[in-house]
Amino acid sequence: MNLKYCLTGILCLFLKSDAQEIKSLTIGDKVPDVVINNIYNYPALQSSLSAFNNKLIILDFMASTCISCLKALPRFDSIQKIYGDKLQIFLVTYEKKDKVVKFLQKHNTLKLPIIGEDTILKKYFPHTFISHEVWIHNGVVKAITGTEYVTAANIEMVLRDKIINWPVKNDIAEFDYNKPLLHPDESVIPYGSYPQNIFYSAFSGYMNDIPHRYRLQRDSARQAIKFSLVNKPIIDMYARSYNKEFLPGHILLEVRDRRKYVYDRSMYMAEWRSKNAFCYEAILPLSTSLISMQEKIRSELDLFLGLHGRTEMRKVNALVLVCTDTSLLPAPVKGRTIPLSSLVYALNKNIYGLPVMDETGLTRKIKLALDPLLFSNIPHLQEALKKYGLQLVNALRDTEMLVITEPTIY
Repeated sequence: MNLKYCLTGILCLFLKSDAQEIKSLTIGDKVPDVVINNIYNYPALQSSLSAFNNKLIILDFMASTCISCLKALPRFDSIQKIYGDKLQIFLVTYEKKDKVVKFLQKHNTLKLPIIGEDTILKKYFPHTFISHEVWIHNGVVKAITGTEYVTAANIEMVLRDKIINWPVKNDIAEFDYNKPLLHPDESVIPYGSYPQNIFYSAFSGYMNDIPHRYRLQRDSARQAIKFSLVNKPIIDMYARSYNKEFLPGHILLEVRDRRKYVYDRSMYMAEWRSKNAFCYEAILPLSTSLISMQEKIRSELDLFLGLHGRTEMRKVNALVLVCTDTSLLPAPVKGRTIPLSSLVYALNKNIYGLPVMDETGLTRKIKLALDPLLFSNIPHLQEALKKYGLQLVNALRDTEMLVITEPTIY
């Protein structure tokens, strides 16, 4: 046999074998004994997945710049302490050693090990959006979820080999939001016969695994404007029709069951969205005015959803921030502070239908050393504001509200 062809054949064999090793895994798949390198915040710099086969392994794919990832870490750290040798949570990141070390120095109370410079684990568990949680028990992939599924109750289920039926987190990043949601059936309408300029509106339920998006695009070539909402909750759909942010404090829900409109924390977010988020698209002539387009969108949302959404000036109960003693106002301070405007903004995000207004009359920037956790506890926040000579008082105020009404109710 020609030696050149022999070597080529052997090389192809090795390449084929290597390609087979790095294949993506899903629920029920056996996980190969992957060597783990660059483990920081852990006694050993290197190990393997098989070394943890007696434990439930959760791989948390994250990044030090991902805010939502960081918010989950204190909870993960607490869960790890509770379950000890029964569980091993690994943080997994593509980031280099210097960035990982700086991250650990900044978060020096964090006890979870972190796998840096990862290139292998992501090939076995490909994803686009983080956080991304992979559950491995007895060497088998049990679940692929978001962070909200990492709870003590769910960990108990997996440890006891209970049957779980959680949706698989499947990131469809290649979805093209630039294309229309509806396409002609070319088996019925031949290519070339479909008119270039066609205008329509369409409404549908939730599309699984597609990240939510809002798009407003102008296409001068086709002389069209496209307004699209993909997997958006009802409140967001109406707010987008005004191209304006409506904070919860400025939203009135005249409805039977608020859980259809406001995230119900007794459910997983993905589950809630699948039941209460929708898709809408309108393709209109480019000459359509912004006002005409918005009016059309709202009227069609009313039609499709069986609601009546609009903005109104209403006299409503409000929380009004007032200054009772200017001598107590803080001097400029260093450290963790919150501007007065940020406080009012945060409070307006906190309670539906209860607007918060700044009537202190203060023109200079005031920064407050407040714990953001107080924003959800008005009585405790009141106590904290007293030392600054500030107070939240209940009062009736006329203000613009986004009102969503179920007509059979009112």
